[in-house]
Amino acid sequence: MAAEANFHVGESHYEKAAYGDAAKAYTVAKQKSQPGELREKATYKLGWSLFQEKKYQEALAQFGEQATDQPQGPLAADALFMKAECLFRLEKYQDALPVYLATQDVKLASPVSQILALLHGGQSALQAEKWDQAIALLSQIPEKHQDSPYLPEAYCELGRAKQNSGKEAEAMQDYEKAASLSRGEVGARARFMTGELMFGQKKFAEAVRQFQRVMFGYGGESATPEAKKWQAKAGFEAARCAEVQINDAQGPARAELLKQAQQAYQYVLEKHPQDELAAQAKTRLQELSKL
Repeated sequence: MAAEANFHVGESHYEKAAYGDAAKAYTVAKQKSQPGELREKATYKLGWSLFQEKKYQEALAQFGEQATDQPQGPLAADALFMKAECLFRLEKYQDALPVYLATQDVKLASPVSQILALLHGGQSALQAEKWDQAIALLSQIPEKHQDSPYLPEAYCELGRAKQNSGKEAEAMQDYEKAASLSRGEVGARARFMTGELMFGQKKFAEAVRQFQRVMFGYGGESATPEAKKWQAKAGFEAARCAEVQINDAQGPARAELLKQAQQAYQYVLEKHPQDELAAQAKTRLQELSKL
C-alpha cells in the first residue's frame, strides 16, 4: 500500500501549498503504482504541483505522459487542458492553440477550466494572428458565461481580435463593454484602446476624453501597478493627440493645443515617473518649449 500512502502524503502537502514536498511524494506514488487510476491521479497531481511552482516544462511532461498512458481515464480531459495551460505559460502559443481547440470536444471538470480554455485559446489565436479563430473562441464566453469574472477580459480580447480583422466599429463596442464592466487594469486597457481607435480615425477630441478617463479613473492615484501602466500610456497619447494638431492650428487654438500637450506630458512625468514613457515625455516637453 506504499503507493497509496505516498499519494495521501502528497495530498496533505499539496493542501498546505508545500508543492515541492508534494511533488516528491507524488513521484514516489507514481513509481510504486501499477497502471490504473492511482497512477493517473499521482501523475496528474505531480503535474499540478510542478505547475504551481511555475516549472511549466516539467509539468507539461507529466500531463503529456498522463494523456498518453491513460487516454480514456477520468482525468484525461483535464490533462489535455493542463497541457495547453503549460504551453500557454511557456508562451508557445502556436503549439497551445490546437490543444485548446481539442478541449472543445471534451467535458472539463470545472466551469472555470471551460472558460479559461476559451479565453487562453482565444489569446493564443491572437498571438498566432488567427483572428477568426480568436473571435470564434472568445465570443463563446459572453454567449455562455455572462456571470463569469473573466467576462471583461473576454470582451477586451474580443475587441482586439475584431480590430485586427478590420471590424473597428464592432471592436469599439466590445472595448466599451470591457471598460464599463471592469474598474481595474482590464477596463483601463479597454478604454485606452477605444481612445486609440478614435485617434486613428482623427477624432481627436473624443480620443482625448477617452484617454483622460483612463488617466483619472480606474483607481486614480490608487490604481494598481497594472492599471497605472495604462494611465501613463493614456497621458502620453493624450499629449500626442494635441501635438499632431499644433502645426495646422493658428492663434489661440494653437496656444491651447500646446498647453494641452504640455499638461499631458507633465502628467506622465509627475504621476508616473517610473514608467518607461516618462523619459520620452521629458524629451517632448523640451521640444515643445522651443515652439
